[in-house]
Amino acid sequence: MSKETQAINNDMGQLAEDAQALLSATVDVAGDKVAEARKRLAAALERGKQICASARDKAVQGAKAADE
Repeated sequence: MSKETQAINNDMGQLAEDAQALLSATVDVAGDKVAEARKRLAAALERGKQICASARDKAVQGAKAADE
């Protein structure tokens, strides 16, 4: 994995951790706007995880193909 790819991977991991921490920190905050924002953030976090997993799988497939 290139240094740039590793840096992006690290940044995405940190972003996911920060988002999860924000969701946890606001669990007791009331209000429709906060609840909606938490719902959108949770959905975005899940989409981000899926995109990262897909990109990682494609990178592995590409590396395997290059080795053949």
